Amino acid sequence: MAVVQIVHGENLTFEEVSDKVLNKVLSDGRGSSHTDVVFVIYQEKSIKTAERAERGSKLGIVFNQIQPGHRIKNWKRILASTETKAKLTKFMAENWKELRQSEKLHDVILMVTSGERCFRFTKDDVTEITELRSTHKEADTRMMIHVNHAAASYRNVVVISEDTDVFIILLSLHS
Repeated sequence: MAVVQIVHGENLTFEEVSDKVLNKVLSDGRGSSHTDVVFVIYQEKSIKTAERAERGSKLGIVFNQIQPGHRIKNWKRILASTETKAKLTKFMAENWKELRQSEKLHDVILMVTSGERCFRFTKDDVTEITELRSTHKEADTRMMIHVNHAAASYRNVVVISEDTDVFIILLSLHS
């Protein structure tokens, strides 16, 4: 969600937000032939529920369904809602499957989580990667599954995250 929160969604449509996030992901991964996007799994009953409520998740705007052309009026309140963030990440993963989005990939392999599932996007194809299916709720730990998967095929794996927890976990895994 760090990349999503960097994008200023105010007065954009959900489709435009999705485009901006994909462009940012591809820009951050430029020069890489493989990029993974790992989203949090938002669940109603979670140890994080109290923390999110404290941060104002109950004051967030909840959408029954995210429509591509809907213009966003209050981005901060949308991001305050756990339920809407879950729908937004699912919307983006579905939106990125579209042909006009896949053409942006060129020769890049893009792995994207959506709920417990993970999909491999190329300019020609979208397939589910069952070995990356995970029930890990936190992106911090779920990312490590993706790091391990990428390390099996690539000599160098670069992780971009502003989260200190990710850095600490990666240090502990470094051999």
